[in-house]
Amino acid sequence: MTLSAWGILLVFTVLSGVQTQRMDSHRHAFYLDLATLQNVEYGLFNVDPWKERVVHILTEKLSDFKLKDENREKAIARIETLLSTVIHNLERNYSEDRSGSLMGLVESMTADMLGVFDQMKRDIPEMAITIVDFLDDSENREDLMRHLRRMIEKNAEEAVGSTNYDKTDAILDHYNIPEVERQQRFQEGIRAIKNQLATSEDTGITLKIRLAILFLLTAMALLWGCPSHIEVKLAVAVLLTWLILGISLPLIQIEAKIESLQFQFLSETIRFTDQILFHQSKSILDVIHLLLLKGKTPSTAAAGFGILLFSVLIPAAKLVVSFAWKPKTKWADSKAANALLFRSSKWAMADVMVVAIFLSHLGFEGVLQNQMNRLETASAHVEILTTSGSTLLTGFLAFFGFALLGILLSNRIQTLRCEAMNQDGQLALTNSDDRHCNPEV
Repeated sequence: MTLSAWGILLVFTVLSGVQTQRMDSHRHAFYLDLATLQNVEYGLFNVDPWKERVVHILTEKLSDFKLKDENREKAIARIETLLSTVIHNLERNYSEDRSGSLMGLVESMTADMLGVFDQMKRDIPEMAITIVDFLDDSENREDLMRHLRRMIEKNAEEAVGSTNYDKTDAILDHYNIPEVERQQRFQEGIRAIKNQLATSEDTGITLKIRLAILFLLTAMALLWGCPSHIEVKLAVAVLLTWLILGISLPLIQIEAKIESLQFQFLSETIRFTDQILFHQSKSILDVIHLLLLKGKTPSTAAAGFGILLFSVLIPAAKLVVSFAWKPKTKWADSKAANALLFRSSKWAMADVMVVAIFLSHLGFEGVLQNQMNRLETASAHVEILTTSGSTLLTGFLAFFGFALLGILLSNRIQTLRCEAMNQDGQLALTNSDDRHCNPEV
């Protein structure tokens, strides 16, 4: 493979990497905005949607309220019973409160002589009819509904407090969602973001196919088209692009979501959909930053340094040494060079990192599914449809590709080193890294 071909491969890899980085950044932002708008904080765990749903159902019930003849008679009878009890208790309390003083006794006797409570008892049927007529009037029902709404809003605000919508308003303004009723605006914002995501996913598939082709071309070039250290330097530049993508792009996306939750309230269905419980995606650099700079214990800092060392520093050092390698030089045959070029892959843990990520993917899938299944079976009166899982992202594929290409690069350098030693008739067998150069050994 000629230098010009390696140069073209490098240019296309860098361009595709830049486009992938930009696309993945947009995609990551879209998912974060979508997860924010669908978060349970603004839905299932927010008092405002509950107020709207409850008030809507009460409004519908009161709007449809109309007493039929048989129901009207039952309502009048129940109200008469209630009024009789209330007036009887009022009469008893009136007498008891005034029995301790002379003036009170006079007032009580006067009330008995005037027949105040007797008149109230005689008026019970008329009062019951008046109350039923009041409830059966549409204008009075609207007044009652407004009063109920005020009471619900007041009690909810006192018990829970108001919700801060600054974050969601900023997101909706960013997508130019017009000012309408809040829940409607949320839905329009979610649709707009999903449309943006669909477009980015189409672009992402094209870029992934292009990266897969470039990976195969690079692998074949390392196997059969890297005849000298000049091509090795270009190959190192190509692998550096893969390493940068692997450590900077998100590796895995974890999400737990309530697809649907519904139950009956006053024979009406209250339903919440697409409620995000947990959403997270991190790159290797994000994890390092989180553990090293924001970790609160020495163990988390140590873990962050370990990831930095084994996933970033050692692979980068190996690329630097590979770039500087040149056959027939004293430095190229040194123990330090051999250690970084041919032995570092045994303890740099690039392959272990990939396996760990894959196992994390499977582990989070199982843990989240188990927890969500518990939520589904928590109540027989509530219907819950949940989903949970994790998705491997472009960062994982790029890091995995870098690990494989790094192995091929080491093998190619080893082959070039053996060829140079064989040409000079200086096959050294004292170094274990050189023994495979002699097929007789």
